[in-house]
Parts: sequence; structure tokens; C-alpha cells
Amino acid sequence: MNLKLVYFTLFVLFFFSSCKYEDGPAISLRTKKNRLTNGDWQLQEVTIDNQPYTVEDSNKFDCIIEQCLFTDNRYYVYQKRLLQGGATTLIEFRGNWNFIDSKNKIEVSYTDSDGNIQMIQKEILRLTNSEFWFKASINNCSTIHYMHRE
Repeated sequence: MNLKLVYFTLFVLFFFSSCKYEDGPAISLRTKKNRLTNGDWQLQEVTIDNQPYTVEDSNKFDCIIEQCLFTDNRYYVYQKRLLQGGATTLIEFRGNWNFIDSKNKIEVSYTDSDGNIQMIQKEILRLTNSEFWFKASINNCSTIHYMHRE
């Protein structure tokens, strides 16, 4: 009887200690790659330098990612809107991504509008099938993006 209790305790500890991200999930039957690459991510909310902003504010800052897509073959696309001269312009960047730091971070590389290669590291705070929260420093802004999938 005691041996069964020991095995059960070890199983429970192993099963629930598998969460790597600060905000969860505690358990998931899908791999991190599968959760990340399962469709488009849409901006729900963002915090810039500890100030919360909504999607409607996103065109005022060049450090907000409105929509992003990660593919199985490590291809990355993201879009943002910028307010330029009174008009809103949609900008799209394409590049590559990789898990780093034991899959606690994602490193993204892309070519910006000036032809320069940019690298951004995103610290994963939460990654579920429908939520992706990450912390990053983008264009000198400390951001936390709260993305969701509809």
C-alpha cells in the first residue's frame, strides 16, 4: 500500500511541476510548439512601461504587435498599425522564430523596413490553446502583450 502511495505522489509531483510559465497553464496535453503554431494570435491588451492600453491605442506606438502567426516550419509573420501623418498604415514583417532558454523564450528575427535584421526575445508568461502572454522589449518599450485566439 505504501509503495502505491509513493508512486502516486511522485506521479502527481511530476505531472504538476511540468508548468514552465509564470502564469500557466499547470498542465497541457499539447506541446508548446503545437499551442504556439495553432493559428493567428490577435492583440487583446498591452502594457507599456507598466501602463495598460487597449487595441484602439495600438496605432500610437511602434512597439505594439497587433497580430502574429508562428508556423510549424519556424516562419513568423506579424502586423502592426502606425499612425503616420494622420493616417493609419498597416505594416507587416516576416521572419523566423525559435524556442530558446528551455522553451521559456521565443527568439524572433526579421528584416525591418530599412533592410536591417532585427532580433527580439519574447519571454513567455502564459501559453495555452487560446492565450499567449509574453514580455518583450520592443523599440525601447518594455511591453507585456496579451494575445488571444478567437
